[in-house]
Amino acid sequence: MILFLLAFMVALQPVGAKRGKNTDAKLKLDTAKVHLDTTYTDNPYKTFYIGYTNVGDNNLLIKRVEPACPCTTVEFDSLPLRKNRRGEMKVTVNLSHFSKGQYISDIYIYTNAADSVSEVMFWGHYFERENK
Repeated sequence: MILFLLAFMVALQPVGAKRGKNTDAKLKLDTAKVHLDTTYTDNPYKTFYIGYTNVGDNNLLIKRVEPACPCTTVEFDSLPLRKNRRGEMKVTVNLSHFSKGQYISDIYIYTNAADSVSEVMFWGHYFERENK
């Protein structure tokens, strides 16, 4: 009976699947933490980029990206990313929605990978520029 179950499980593997190897897409972020330094109220917009690579065996698809704050916009390519290829997201934050001082926020990236949610945290300081 056990031998029958093992044979049945092997038969259910996708055609062309590499046994013993990762066959999923896998997102590898260049960094999961971004320090944005100091931003001033006279120019409250901050832009940065998040690089990533598909280190899995199948195409990686970014399904959606959800910033924790509506003051953050993220531009990304919605086309599938092939194995070992790189991509980049453009993130723009309008800090005028934050109180002055230190801020921290997150971006959640949803993909077709087995560990489908990845998080990027960004932080910095937001101040009014002192007059000299």
